[in-house]
Amino acid sequence: RACLPELPEIHEEDEEDRRRQREEEKRRVLQAQQAARNPNKNVAARLALAREAPAGEAPEVPMRSTEFTSMKGHELIPLVDVRRIQSQCLHLQPGVNVETLMDFHKAKEYFAKACSSRPSTSLSTPGGRRSS
Repeated sequence: RACLPELPEIHEEDEEDRRRQREEEKRRVLQAQQAARNPNKNVAARLALAREAPAGEAPEVPMRSTEFTSMKGHELIPLVDVRRIQSQCLHLQPGVNVETLMDFHKAKEYFAKACSSRPSTSLSTPGGRRSS
């Protein structure tokens, strides 16, 4: 007889545990992918992350108090100030896309550059004559 090294015995239970772990990992990844596609869960996840963030890192949301009358009497309820947020946004009308925003930004830069390099003409009128 030749001397063969002993091979470790492979237990069926260990294989079954590994298979279960792989399947569970696949299931978790699939659930995470599905949750990322679900807008409600995506928003919920973002809100949870914002709540857990330190106070200095979280952006401040503009709020306004609105008065409601209920059976309890007058209540001041803090609500998000949507109009203030919209006023800080560019081109909210329909049909605006990245290209139009980029064109707007380029025109704004061009205008600012042209105004800064142009000499002051506040005292003169077109044609170079002074107004009297």
